[in-house]
Amino acid sequence: MNILFGTNLFHPLFGGGEKAIIDWLEDFTKLGHTVTVITNMPEIEGYEKQFPFEVIRLTPKTPYDKNLNSIRLQSNSNSQYFNSYSTKPYDNNYYSMHLASEKIKDRNFDVYIGYGKWGVYVEDENVMTFATLIKKENPNIITIGLTWEYGAGGLSWGVDKLLSCAPYELTNNKNLNQNFQDKLILIPKQNTFSPIEKFNYSEWKNRPYDFIFNNPQIGKGIDTLYYIIKKMKHKKFLLKHGNWGDSKKFDRFYELENVDIVDRVESMEKDFFRKGRYLLYPSILEGFGLMPLEGAMQGTIPICSDIGILRYSSAPFSIFVYSEYLTDTVYNIVSEMDSVKDLNWEGIAESWIDMIDFLDNNQEFVREKYNDLETVENYVNKRYEKTMDEFLKKLANECEL
Repeated sequence: MNILFGTNLFHPLFGGGEKAIIDWLEDFTKLGHTVTVITNMPEIEGYEKQFPFEVIRLTPKTPYDKNLNSIRLQSNSNSQYFNSYSTKPYDNNYYSMHLASEKIKDRNFDVYIGYGKWGVYVEDENVMTFATLIKKENPNIITIGLTWEYGAGGLSWGVDKLLSCAPYELTNNKNLNQNFQDKLILIPKQNTFSPIEKFNYSEWKNRPYDFIFNNPQIGKGIDTLYYIIKKMKHKKFLLKHGNWGDSKKFDRFYELENVDIVDRVESMEKDFFRKGRYLLYPSILEGFGLMPLEGAMQGTIPICSDIGILRYSSAPFSIFVYSEYLTDTVYNIVSEMDSVKDLNWEGIAESWIDMIDFLDNNQEFVREKYNDLETVENYVNKRYEKTMDEFLKKLANECEL
């Protein structure tokens, strides 16, 4: 197949979503498909990279900026490059869409996959996305909208099909189900870090930290974490400040004596994952949840919030914590972000503390969970290969290839 992928977020940004996309596109290429990426994310000086597929960038190369987060926001809103061309109130992609259309003029594609504002992010049915634009110019193309979003209902999609990384995202969102009976699933590939060479329970018991946590955000459960650390003064925690965290909420952790905080580490495997016995993942909002997989492959036992997406992505090797204060679906919480601020974080933390106490008093159970980690690499690889195979077969069938 000849596949066109449009996105406003691309390398050198390297969040979980961007990484998953590059993994997919590289695997499409390995399997014999032709891939072209078109993006308004600029190349950053010092972060150049060659890909096994064509990349068309609509913006000029940009000098390095320490705050890559600001560049991420610019690529989202196009405020730096495209506002002077915009003719509609929030149609910031108006100019970039038509520029992209000119760049690929007279080229035939079987499939278009759009991510973010290049695929499905439209809040007004009267505003055209690139997916709808390319469909007008090429009626036979299959258009697909990729979404990681938890509460994406109510948007005007303008695509033939919807692609998500987990069935849970789709089967539990009524807004999506109304419009998309035939959804496509493709999970992220787990190959960021090399797995630990040998699982050793004695080594695990002697790790310097009881718990590790990465990337402080409201959605990742930073408020729950705060109360856990504050109330468990006899435990030692290692926190890593991620790229997209809330610095204001993070400052209060410096006042706690039982926590060490790092900003950057030379090796995530050796200097973060393998420093702790457990990875705390009290997330309430997730697109998929790669971190528990990454931790498990380093011999770190993941403890996760008992929400559906994490049950799908992280079972059967994680420990799950249920809280009565998280009974609403993830989608209901996300649809009104203000309601997240009103959650009973201290109450949620109590459930986590109860689980930690249980683990302290049930070492045989812990030993069994640690032994389960040896199966993770084979499990996630086979699951990924299966979903990739099913995705491409469905796509080829749609294209009648």
